[in-house]
Amino acid sequence: LPGFITSPQPHRLRFHEITLVDDGQGHVQVGGDNVGIRPSRLLVTAPGEVRSWRIGQRRLRGQVAFFETDFVREFAGASAVGAFPFLHDTRRTRTLDLQPYDRRRVDRLMDEMRSELANLRADSVHALRAQLYQLLVALQRLFGTPPIRSDPAAAHARRFEQLVDQRFAQSS
Repeated sequence: LPGFITSPQPHRLRFHEITLVDDGQGHVQVGGDNVGIRPSRLLVTAPGEVRSWRIGQRRLRGQVAFFETDFVREFAGASAVGAFPFLHDTRRTRTLDLQPYDRRRVDRLMDEMRSELANLRADSVHALRAQLYQLLVALQRLFGTPPIRSDPAAAHARRFEQLVDQRFAQSS
């Protein structure tokens, strides 16, 4: 994971991050949780969370997809929070241990994104949005948390919660 911060020094994230571990072990302290890291484990972190890593002897290898909430809103609309609850309710659904079949599917989706980034074209932003959408839908199904029905009042309440969390994260 070149350029990936695996420091024991705490740092605050400004984006969503989906990390899939290929090799390596250790722990990451994130959002007050101590999470074990091992091969085939997927870890979801959200903007504003503080994390620090404790990696074992072997170097950490894997894949990472990171993106801002606004990038998701561009294709999921204002209901992005409700469409993919696993991205926002990380206290409940932070990790997922992937079975071989699911692991291959997630690897393939992340590989397609990496390939698109390595060969940028004028329409790459559209391809990346579509690929990210596919990844998020696949993970939503694996996490087993159904999308929240679109309810304008609930959407406003979730947006208010998100803004409060964001302001709190900025003030600490």
